[in-house]
Amino acid sequence: MCSGTGRVSQKFAQNVVGVKKIVLVDINEWFLAAAKKSIFLSKEVVAVNKDVLEFETNDKFDLVFAIFAYHHIQDSRKIEFVRKVSSLLNKTGILVLAEIYFEKQNDCLKYYKDLFNSISKENQTSGLKQFIEETAKSLDFEFKVSKTFADKQFASEGFKLINEEKVWPVMDSGKNGMFVQVYST
Repeated sequence: MCSGTGRVSQKFAQNVVGVKKIVLVDINEWFLAAAKKSIFLSKEVVAVNKDVLEFETNDKFDLVFAIFAYHHIQDSRKIEFVRKVSSLLNKTGILVLAEIYFEKQNDCLKYYKDLFNSISKENQTSGLKQFIEETAKSLDFEFKVSKTFADKQFASEGFKLINEEKVWPVMDSGKNGMFVQVYST
């Protein structure tokens, strides 16, 4: 869901034997075009250019990756996303969710400032600082919520948290930042 260039799916398929089908769903045509050029170790790769909330299929999946997808969904529609993912998973399915959570807007601004400052000078491309600042302040593209809000939504739809790890900033033990969570249905 919100597959981007398919990099996560590609890495997974390269390290797991027997992946039969990969479905990449993203609204961005450029990302999907890049994904189609990638080499996937799977019998079938399907790229679907669609909003994830509009994606329909009769297939059920063993695994869904949602890497930075949830925060792109408007807050009022986030539960639709949770239900969509639930509808795609088989009874023993797994959701791998990577997300950025913030308790307050000021926390979001600080996070992105720290993120920019963590990037080495040689890797700071032209316009990166402006992009990161605009992303942090966005009210129509980045709909970040608190971790507590998200956890309650997933639990309300029957998802069971198997494991989670805060991946950035790791020195901060709070609920702000980037997390990877693994859920079962």
